[in-house]
Amino acid sequence: EIEESSRINSQHEDSLKLQEQTIERLKKDLDEERNKYEAVLMNNVELIKFKEDTMSRDEKQSREKEEEIQLMSKRLDDLQEILKEKDYQIAELKESSEELKNPTQRKQD
Repeated sequence: EIEESSRINSQHEDSLKLQEQTIERLKKDLDEERNKYEAVLMNNVELIKFKEDTMSRDEKQSREKEEEIQLMSKRLDDLQEILKEKDYQIAELKESSEELKNPTQRKQD
């Protein structure tokens, strides 16, 4: 009876040790899986931050380009006005020059 009880106790101890080993293995597996998911999550977070930064930078560059285009357009308008003024001045000078040439030609005639 004592031997039987000792054998049963021994079997229980072996069973408990096996259960403890199984629990430890499952904990280890769980930790590994958690680490994998955390790594994937961190990669996703970094990717999202990168995309947000890229979008923000692209939007900023787009705004800067739009401002640059507006400035260039204004500058072009200003230059066209200057060109019109110069064309007008050239036309006046030609007219004045023709008027000066005509009296000279009349004197020679």
